[in-house]
Amino acid sequence: MQKLRFPKSLVTGQDQKELTRKAGVFIFFRIAALILGYAFTLVVIKYFGSPVYSMVVLGFTIFTVVSIVGKLGYDVTLTRYVAEAGSGKELLSGLLSRALLRSLLFSGLIALGILLFREAIAVHIFKRPQFTEFLFWTALTFPLWSLVFIFNGLFRGLRKNTLFSFYTAFGRFF
Repeated sequence: MQKLRFPKSLVTGQDQKELTRKAGVFIFFRIAALILGYAFTLVVIKYFGSPVYSMVVLGFTIFTVVSIVGKLGYDVTLTRYVAEAGSGKELLSGLLSRALLRSLLFSGLIALGILLFREAIAVHIFKRPQFTEFLFWTALTFPLWSLVFIFNGLFRGLRKNTLFSFYTAFGRFF
């Protein structure tokens, strides 16, 4: 069996410093987001109670599932094309504008459908009439959250790891 060896450039010198710095930034943002999420949970439960928090969690779940559909896979596609093409402004502008327009339209249509049928969804699907208001606010955020995913793909392709880490960790709180 052959021994696995790492190239020395990965574990010494300038590459090691850059790798450590980028990993440190990502870990910092990740830990900060976890603390913020915990604080958010505590505040909602303390001031509004567990029944409201259950609605918030249900809203976040719908928000996450629908936003995955709303981004139409452009986050992954942009990462690949941008990394391959470099930072040619015309190409980036064209790719980004098409991805943003299509994603906004598609996620906007999903949001509109949920807004129009929020009462039926809350009552007939979830059997919680009080969830109607939460569906309203959740649906309004779909297009924006899809944009966060798309910009994450762009930042990742451009190797702007600090912005990628920031939006990955804190995007949903904005």
